[in-house]
Amino acid sequence: MWGMKKRVICGLAASLLVGPLALGTPVALANTGDGMPGQGNLDKVAVSNDYAGLWGDAAGGVAGRPFVKTLNVINAGVSTSVIANGTATTAESTTPGAITAVVSPYNLCRTGQSSNNGNQCYATPNRLGITLGYVKSAGQLGYNFTSPTGQNGAALTLAAPVTAETVIELVVNMNTWGTNLRWTWMNGAPQYWKVDNIGTASAEFTLRYKMVTGPSQACQTAVPVMACNPADAARNYGDNFNPQKILKTEIVLSLDETGVSQVFNGALFASSNADIGSLGEARTDSGAPSINYGIVGPSELGGAPNLATFQAFVSDASLLNYFGVTSDVVGTEAFRDSALAISRADGGSGGTPTWTRWDVANNGADGWFLSIPDISFNGNAVSSQGVSATAQTTAQPARVSVRQKVAASLTARRRGSTASVTFKATAAACAKSACRVVVQKISGPLSPKSTKVKTVAIGRRSKSVSVSVSAKVAAKQGLTVMLQTKKAGKWVYVSSGVNRP
Repeated sequence: MWGMKKRVICGLAASLLVGPLALGTPVALANTGDGMPGQGNLDKVAVSNDYAGLWGDAAGGVAGRPFVKTLNVINAGVSTSVIANGTATTAESTTPGAITAVVSPYNLCRTGQSSNNGNQCYATPNRLGITLGYVKSAGQLGYNFTSPTGQNGAALTLAAPVTAETVIELVVNMNTWGTNLRWTWMNGAPQYWKVDNIGTASAEFTLRYKMVTGPSQACQTAVPVMACNPADAARNYGDNFNPQKILKTEIVLSLDETGVSQVFNGALFASSNADIGSLGEARTDSGAPSINYGIVGPSELGGAPNLATFQAFVSDASLLNYFGVTSDVVGTEAFRDSALAISRADGGSGGTPTWTRWDVANNGADGWFLSIPDISFNGNAVSSQGVSATAQTTAQPARVSVRQKVAASLTARRRGSTASVTFKATAAACAKSACRVVVQKISGPLSPKSTKVKTVAIGRRSKSVSVSVSAKVAAKQGLTVMLQTKKAGKWVYVSSGVNRP
């Protein structure tokens, strides 16, 4: 997500989330935002005037592409099965009003097309997209569930109701693309997220979420998250750029590294009423781990002030490998309050951030789920470029920081199979209570498991802590160093660091 890359698909300009009504020809979408090709139209070889490649241009072709294995639409606890035991060759419905899901390649080169250093396309898609849609006519879909319409523009009754109270359940098999699965972003409110066999060709994810609204037209989808440039929107949409608030589902899967460590593989980001939101990795000058989040969207949506929501799920495996905090501590309030403090970094306004503990039984995975409501955007556009309508509806990105409160640093060196780490921290808690440093080995960059190496008691009470430890480590193992203090008879989290392989 971190190569300042946009998505391109089906003949439209790069920043659009979905394709037009006809392949190969850029067209302006209606202000309400609706219309895209069906799966069959994407499972072809692109022609010379298509902006980018289709599944027929990908290595492995259609047979190797990801596919929707299960799709259920749930209303008031009653589940309607839309796709069951789907495969890459499952025939799509041609019945108007039928609900379906489309898997799209973003940024894929046409057969014989040069990648041009990624400025136009990539030999392997760096992004994939999944869109929930309904059949308008054979091969043509809609994705605006606020106002479903048929091909003739008349109101259309769907095979199953889809409202703001509807829960969608998806199981997606990554097929031959599973080894490259990184992070995922969606327009929706997640309830359940489970990734099986991540890092392998048999990777598969299960997602359950509630439908939410989002912009009918996306102004800026580049990452790192950046402000919308009205000139770009004008080139993409012409005079029809006027984003409305519609009920929709867009999902983007990242397949490349581009700056985010593999420890965050399997993370899920979500938003409503925004173009895109993401997590990034950074460190403070002191070396203590920190995480930055960004989200961008229109300051107005449908002519009214816009408030967006940003959400993110980060697994225990990621928290262990990034923060160095072990499974017996990561779920505690002490860790949440010390390491996951939230602040709005750009000075803008937003609602109260909350961290909710997720677990395998109820949510598919163990970890922390962040939700920040009521995010407003700076209404000052980058440059109007003579496009007044665009200037009124674009915004600067909102930036949110998550960082440890305790100043700490970790330095390390490796010689052969030995890693030596020095951990230094300034912690007021250690001047008042007993402290200790726990050193453990991490099993691997995608594992939530660790093995204790050594526990070092701090000999005297002092705000300044310094500990050096050496240990034998395998090629893919890291060392975690965690500072704890005793509170009410229990060892609780203060700060930590990790030396990754």
